Amino acid sequence: MPVEFSVRHLVAAVSGLLLILTGAPPASAHPHIFVDARAKLVFNDAGAIEQLRHEWTFDPSFSAWIIQGLDTDDDGVVSSPEMQRLADENMVGLAGYQFYTYASIGERDLAFEAVGDQSMAYEDGRVTLQYSIHLAEPTVLDGTLELAVGDPEYYVAITIADASAVTRRPQGKGA
Repeated sequence: MPVEFSVRHLVAAVSGLLLILTGAPPASAHPHIFVDARAKLVFNDAGAIEQLRHEWTFDPSFSAWIIQGLDTDDDGVVSSPEMQRLADENMVGLAGYQFYTYASIGERDLAFEAVGDQSMAYEDGRVTLQYSIHLAEPTVLDGTLELAVGDPEYYVAITIADASAVTRRPQGKGA
């Protein structure tokens, strides 16, 4: 069977070849959810890092979307108890992504597991998720701690405003 090419086919083929030869512009990810984050490192009495407490406040648009249908008692207020199931579901999902928390001391990567104290609150048009993660093994800070909180796929943009949003607190002192 003979193959017929039109001018349109020729232009499409040449354009495709040019894209291959010159390289198509890279696709760039962009976030769909924006989070203002705070983190608190908790140390045990021996001075080892034992836990990391997160507080994430979501952007107003995402907050408005996730609270839909959560006012189960129809009182016009979305309460923390009404949001608990969502907080629990978030922990299951976040566990698959290492809680978006990556930490190391020197060459040692630190592993985390959920504590089970997650909660959510809706105030001033924004949802805040609070949760803690334990280090799989309490770790003495014998070098530089590198801590990153973020989504490597950049679907969620997590911003820690400045160093004051990361605090250190000994266990048992109002932690």
